[in-house]
Amino acid sequence: MHASKRMNSKISSSVVVIGCGLGILHGAFARLRGAAPVIVVGNSERRLRIAKEMDVDAVIDIQDTPDPVQEVLRLTRGVGADYVLEAVETPATYEQAFKMIRRGGTAEAFGVVSPDQMAAFPPYEFVLGEKKISGSCAGIGNDWGNVIRLLEYRRIDPSPLFSKVVPLEMLGEAMEESRKNTEITKIFVSPRIDREIIINSMPRSASGACPGSSRGMGIRTSALR
Repeated sequence: MHASKRMNSKISSSVVVIGCGLGILHGAFARLRGAAPVIVVGNSERRLRIAKEMDVDAVIDIQDTPDPVQEVLRLTRGVGADYVLEAVETPATYEQAFKMIRRGGTAEAFGVVSPDQMAAFPPYEFVLGEKKISGSCAGIGNDWGNVIRLLEYRRIDPSPLFSKVVPLEMLGEAMEESRKNTEITKIFVSPRIDREIIINSMPRSASGACPGSSRGMGIRTSALR
């Protein structure tokens, strides 16, 4: 949420998010703020499917689209995006983000790159193109109350991001697995259960919730507090 506040996208402005991990949530926040279109760029077909499920307007799979900058220009009718948020953590994607923004646009820096890595930006673009770069650090700011309220009123529903639910005593094991298995998106930790429950491989019920999901189990997303 802090990055969304810092970026401060306006109603009907175009937003591109590079990254389909936490980037999916950044896309959801942009949509909530009234941005249009919202585009998520990533390299995982499954994660990009989740982004579409969370109602972003378009996704760009870099495995099928070798030049995401040109694709963003195409989707924005040759203009470029008003805002581009980088959430991948590489100099190359920062350079792409800068190329994707329109004249007068803003690139929002979220991904943490190693201090010894550098990205190159043509200085004339800051003057003639009036482009800007803003930064945001996750965890800065007192946003928990706001996030909980959005969850309570279902303005944001992160449940499609959950790969599984684990009991509290399996936290360490789950964190280790998430580091090794890139197919895992997010893991929900709940003190209310005593066994691991897989979510993303289960068929959806008529209500739209996965059997055993945070909704189907009676575990509310507001329990993230």
